[in-house]
This record gives sequence, C-alpha cells and structure tokens, in this order.
Amino acid sequence: MNFKTACLVVVSALAGGCVADEVSESTVTAEGGSRCPDFACGENSPVPGPFRLPEFNTKGIPNTFGVTYQEFRVDGHVYDLAAIDDRLVGYFPGTTTIAVQHGALVGGEIIFAHPAHADSDLKEGRFTVTINKVTPAGQTFWIAPYVAVETYELFYEGAGVSVRTPLCKAPPTERDDPEGRPVINRFESIFFTGDRYDSLNKTVVAPTPLLAPLVFANWINVACAGSVTAKLHLNRHTAASQATASAGYTTTYAQRQAMLKMYAGDFCGGGNSYTVAGTPIHWENGRGQHSPYVNQKSWESLWDDHGAKCLDLHRLSSSTDEALRAIAKAVRQECPKLPECRLSALPSLSLTAPYVVTQSAAF
Repeated sequence: MNFKTACLVVVSALAGGCVADEVSESTVTAEGGSRCPDFACGENSPVPGPFRLPEFNTKGIPNTFGVTYQEFRVDGHVYDLAAIDDRLVGYFPGTTTIAVQHGALVGGEIIFAHPAHADSDLKEGRFTVTINKVTPAGQTFWIAPYVAVETYELFYEGAGVSVRTPLCKAPPTERDDPEGRPVINRFESIFFTGDRYDSLNKTVVAPTPLLAPLVFANWINVACAGSVTAKLHLNRHTAASQATASAGYTTTYAQRQAMLKMYAGDFCGGGNSYTVAGTPIHWENGRGQHSPYVNQKSWESLWDDHGAKCLDLHRLSSSTDEALRAIAKAVRQECPKLPECRLSALPSLSLTAPYVVTQSAAF
C-alpha cells in the first residue's frame, strides 16, 4: 500500500490528524479522490506515534508501513513478547512459559525499527516503546459480560525524539468517549490479537476461521483509547473479545467490518473516511446492541460490510465548522448514487444486511 499524505478528511481541533510526523490540529485538507493513509487519519482514531504502529508482528515481519519488531526486554532480560487474547505477556525465550505479565511488565521496553518516510523528515532508525504503567482493570467491556480489560500506558523515544513521549496522541477529551461510553484511562492502550485490518481500505482481513488463529497468532494490534480498533474490541467485535464472552457469542468478519466501516465513516466503501475524531453518533446493530443515546438529531445511515447502504443526515452536517460541513458534502461527490434512507423510525436490522444503523447527534 502506498503511504499518502493527502487526506480526504479534516484535521481540526476535533481530529486525531493525518500526519507524517506529529499531530496537526489546525490544517484542513480536502483533496477529492485521495485516501487517508491509515487509522491515524480522520476516523475517530488517535494517532500512535510519528511512525505507523497500528499493529506489529512478534516474529519480525514488517507491518504495512514497514515498522518491524526487534525485541522485548525487562530489566535487561530479553523475553519473547506475545498477546494472550487482549493482554501482553513475556515468555522465557523459546518456551511458552510466562516469565513476566501484569505489573511485572512495567519498565519493559519494546524495540522497533522503522523506515524513512518519503513525505516527512523521519529517517530510518529505531525507537523504543516503554510500558510505563499497567492497569489490570484499566477498562471494562462496553458489551456484556462487563469484565475488565488490561490497559497499558506507553511512551516512546527515538525517531528524533530524545525524551519519553506518550505513544498515543489525541485521546478522548473527556472521561467518556464521544459515543457516550466510559473511558477509564484516556492515555492507555489495549493490545489484542486474533484480528488484522487493512487500514487503507478500512476492511477486516479475513482468512477462514480455521486459519485465523494460525495466520494472526503473532500479530498484535495497538489500540489507543478512543481508536476504532479499541472501540471494536470493547464492543466485542474482535476475536479476542469473544474469549471472555459467554459461550456461543461470536461475530462474523462481515459484522466486524460493518462496524469498522460505520466508525470510520467509510460511507462509499472505498476506504475514504468522512468523519473526524470526537464526533458523537448513536448506533444500533442486528444483535440488539446499541450505544448510549447522545442527543440524536436525525437518522444517518444503514450499514453493511461494504459501507453505507443509504444516507440521510451526515453526522457532520449540523456542525458549526464550515470545514466539517464540507466533509459531509464530499460524500456525495465520491458516491453520488448513494440513495437517501428516508427513515422515520428504527428499521429492521439483521445479522447480515443492514447490520448497523446510525443517528447523527446535535452539535
């Protein structure tokens, strides 16, 4: 995938930003037809550092953006890093015996190598992510059963930064996510395995269920508080989240992708995000799940795994910010044939299509 700096969406005071180096909170770019490069741009996702670290592979396979895991060490000892569902552990090298976990991970250093970015001043080099804090009950699932999720406060240095800096940029501005869900630790992350994402096209990478544990076993997602991937996990639309759910609770790849498209604002289904971080919306899905009510203004869209099936009032249409309203209008430029929903009441949802319905919230 090509890394592109041109962003279809806004980078405003509400946004995490479309960045190559640091997070900008004042620039607006609206180049029709261009794509946001990854989950760092415009779809309710905070930004993990100046490099691209939405995921990494513990066997040293570069992620989509060329970032490569090197090693994990605690107090000078090197361990094999892994994720068991949604918590990190360090194994004694070459074994499956846990050496460090939970609070013993504090001070642990995860070393990465990163390539140069052609569109920034970031040169090829290495950086270190330090686990500054581990909170065993740092977050609670938003969908029952409401069990605890371990979270991690992360800092990085390197990549031209000589002092430890928070890895996750632009966390939720309040203790609650704009969706209305509680965020206990705004500056902490969730690590989980079992799913992978094509962050350019906003899709869930989906091998067969039989192969998924084998293909994804060494891939770990870095889900900053407030990010799309964190929301998918806390709403139990990841494989790892189902490990702690009641027996028989499963979501399909299509259902997970429909939720991803909805959060990302990928109305036209081609990977372009038409939303910004911090935008409040209300959703309900075919499983009977829903977000808290947040002063809904109007029905927005019906969603399946291909994107929006229709569009009434876009979530940014009533913004007082002209640049944000321009995003809502830009949807029609990319997919002018997207019909109106013309909803007057909650529609009939299914486990296939449509799977999700959204409502805009008043600004």
